[in-house]
Amino acid sequence: MEFPGHPATSPRRPGNPGDMGDMGELRSRFSTAIARGLAAAPEAAHATMALAVVDDWMPWLPEAGQLLDARERGRAGRMKRPRDAAARTLAYALHRLFLGALTGIDARDLPLGRDDRGRPVLGGDWCTSLSHADGAFACAALRAAPVGIDLERRDRAAGIADIESDICHPDESAALAGLPDHLRAHALLDAWARKEAYLKASGVGLAHPMAAFALPEGGILPLTGDSDTALDVQTGLVALHPDYVVALSRPPGTPVHTMRLLPD
Repeated sequence: MEFPGHPATSPRRPGNPGDMGDMGELRSRFSTAIARGLAAAPEAAHATMALAVVDDWMPWLPEAGQLLDARERGRAGRMKRPRDAAARTLAYALHRLFLGALTGIDARDLPLGRDDRGRPVLGGDWCTSLSHADGAFACAALRAAPVGIDLERRDRAAGIADIESDICHPDESAALAGLPDHLRAHALLDAWARKEAYLKASGVGLAHPMAAFALPEGGILPLTGDSDTALDVQTGLVALHPDYVVALSRPPGTPVHTMRLLPD
């Protein structure tokens, strides 16, 4: 798929696919960005999460498409607008590079698939989650434990009051009743992000109604749906970008390491 107006990257030199130096400018710039982001990561087991803005990485779109498998290219190609297809292509490619940096597996060789609900599934003992919003995407990974992430544009708060009954448990609606409209709207968006992150960690997504449960900031709940484990997860908001609301769900007490992925 071609996206006019975006410069092509330099041709890839032949070499070992696992050699970052032989894999083009996108990989080189991502390698620098992820190394910078991981420099302060704790040594203990932790959840790693990252946010990238689409326009920051758009110059390397053609190279990004080379990292995708056929199913990923198909999903990106089904987007109706070319810009959305480009954003999805970049998200899938950078997600692969992110996971490759954490696992030590070349991005093109990752055993990355989707379950029957569309959730990304990585072979082995790593869990991962990916979320898209207009203009950006966020991803998270955690070893041997569930993780879920959600990303929403802050301006989506406008009009969200119309679906409050779909988001909030009655106890939550009662707690929001006295807030001014603008604060109530942003509280609803925060609640949506927390609940979607939690439902992603549970592996059920929006098939499970949000209004069926309450989830305050930092709340701890057992995984829901058809999960075969009774593990609890804790869900809260994480500040990564002023224009976006980001929520992460992971086992209680798990340290969280965050980063913005920015090319040099």
